[in-house]
Amino acid sequence: MPDAVDALAERILATGATPGLALAVTDRDGGLDVRCYGLADPSAGRPVTPDTLFEIGSITKSFTAVCLMRRVDRGELDLQAEVRSLVPLFPVPGVTVHQLLTHTAGLPMGLDEDPSTPMSVLRLAQTTVLPPGRFWYSNPGYQALGMLLERLTGEPYQETYRREIFEPLGMASSEPDIRNDMRTRLAVGHSQADDERPWHPGDPLVPATWLEYAAADGSVCCTPADLAAYARMLLAGGDGVLSEQGYRLMTTPHVDCGDGTDYGYALDVRRADGWIGHSGGMVGYHAQMWIDPAAGRAAVGFANGLRGQRQLVERALGADEPDLGELADTAHPETFDADPPAEWRARRGIYRSHNPWMTCLEVGTRDGKPLVVQDGEELALTPAEDGSYRVGAEAWSPERLCFDTEVDGLAMRALLNTSPYARMSLR
Repeated sequence: MPDAVDALAERILATGATPGLALAVTDRDGGLDVRCYGLADPSAGRPVTPDTLFEIGSITKSFTAVCLMRRVDRGELDLQAEVRSLVPLFPVPGVTVHQLLTHTAGLPMGLDEDPSTPMSVLRLAQTTVLPPGRFWYSNPGYQALGMLLERLTGEPYQETYRREIFEPLGMASSEPDIRNDMRTRLAVGHSQADDERPWHPGDPLVPATWLEYAAADGSVCCTPADLAAYARMLLAGGDGVLSEQGYRLMTTPHVDCGDGTDYGYALDVRRADGWIGHSGGMVGYHAQMWIDPAAGRAAVGFANGLRGQRQLVERALGADEPDLGELADTAHPETFDADPPAEWRARRGIYRSHNPWMTCLEVGTRDGKPLVVQDGEELALTPAEDGSYRVGAEAWSPERLCFDTEVDGLAMRALLNTSPYARMSLR
């Protein structure tokens, strides 16, 4: 298998999907195999090494859940408590801690034009919030859980991560948040050079926008060995960090995600093979963690580019050789109608934002039906009662897009939830 993994890594790098990759595979007995490929910083010729830090994005959510489970064990937290009673600035009534942990609170995915500030939570008051119950992934929900953790502990969540996770597991190289003073230790993140078109293998990448980040939904940075130590703890059922009850709560399938997986508390549970884990994406970085309890192995992978880490991790755990054609974006805005329905002639086009997570939206129609291309994904637009458009085919999607400020027959602005996007010219 090591030779097959090495060959796959070289094939992924050859597509141009990322300049560098890292992989760590571990078992319950502490065995560890770390493999590094490509460049952490192409401009300097700096290779990826076992000491290279990567941003792990939403895998951080499980760190938050671990620390909250420890509060449950101590009787300090009721999972059915209303969040607003514990975090008064949380603006949505009737939502429980359990619903935030399982992404079933009816909240939108993100409000990231002001990344990792309390405003990302406060602006939930200005968005569409649907009745709780169905799975809909929400970053602001976990940012609110980080605020809850800080109220329960009386300290910054970063210090709780260090004391309750990093130190017991020997994760001495990890960082709980993304700061300017650690930038030189990180691999340089990369994004696509032309964000107005779907990415395909061979398209160029450029260094991604740098930003600091300090919120409990996606701020941790790890080396391969450090994240493998965290995965080993989960592989061992908690290994002194989580109680039996805490581990069970995190790995119990609480809700159907609709894609062949269920969601526990900040962990996906795959029905087909019983693997548990999570993915993570930041601006210019992607990470993956999968744990196979039946085989007694876990693997973590990193890319300082668009993708490739998932295929590498799954192959390391015994999955079949992947089709690397799946690395391409699936959106196809070039097939939008040349002559859309009259009401969409004013709205079609490209809208831009300084939002570091999603700089470009393209709106158009196909066969008369409105669509938006968002972060390489093509999503349907359905009229909502308030004059906005629901984003996505699911009736329970809380994501909303609306248009305003028409000039010379063109809508000059689009609002995705609370994030503004502007047309760049009157042409």
